Order: sequence, then C-alpha cells, then structure tokens
Amino acid sequence: IFFKILFYYLVQNGKQSLVQGNCLYFHYMQDNFNDNGWGCAYRSFQTIFSWFKLQSYTKKSIPTHREIQQVRKLFKKNIMS
Repeated sequence: IFFKILFYYLVQNGKQSLVQGNCLYFHYMQDNFNDNGWGCAYRSFQTIFSWFKLQSYTKKSIPTHREIQQVRKLFKKNIMS
C-alpha cells in the first residue's frame, strides 16, 4: 500500500516538527508472516524507514523482521557487556 503521510514528532526542547512525503504502509500479519502481538513496533519502523527511502535519504532496502531482530540482538548484547 502506498500513501502520503505526515509525521509529527517532538524533540527534547518541546519543538514540534512536521514532515511530509510518500511512504509504504506495513501492517502486522502482512506477507503471511505471523507477528501478531509483537509486530506493531517492527512494522512501524519499516513504515518510517520507507519514508526515508522514498525521499531519497537512503538507498538501503527496507529491513525485514529478521534483519531488525539481528540488529536488536547485537545492540542488546553490546549494552549488556
């Protein structure tokens, strides 16, 4: 699914910013992948990442669940050591 989206976010000083552009929408249980109950954060990340890609801020591919989990495990391992 392809649509236009507006992202609002807050920064530490309370300043509100607005960005707009195209993105791809990722939803849990998409692509015959059972991520019910935990996939929302991953799918949200993929949607936001797609915005960066479609605005040409990156040429990297949108990460899969497996790729996100691998980075998450590395990050957790590095924090714990």
